[in-house]
Amino acid sequence: MSEKETVIVEVNPSEIVYLDFLLEGFNGLGIGHTLDPKIARVAIYATSSMKAELISTLKKLPIKVTLIGEE
Repeated sequence: MSEKETVIVEVNPSEIVYLDFLLEGFNGLGIGHTLDPKIARVAIYATSSMKAELISTLKKLPIKVTLIGEE
């Protein structure tokens, strides 16, 4: 069983819902949770086996996604 990984990102506040929509479209890639809506900081939970693919996909999205950290 894969362990849970967390990737923390920031997006434009107006794009939080869009990011969630994109994550839902990539079935199994990750689940988003807004940590701070004012600065649009989002935690994305993924399995350890999907983490590298998640980060690669985030870098290719049509919106600016800033990687803040990983847990």
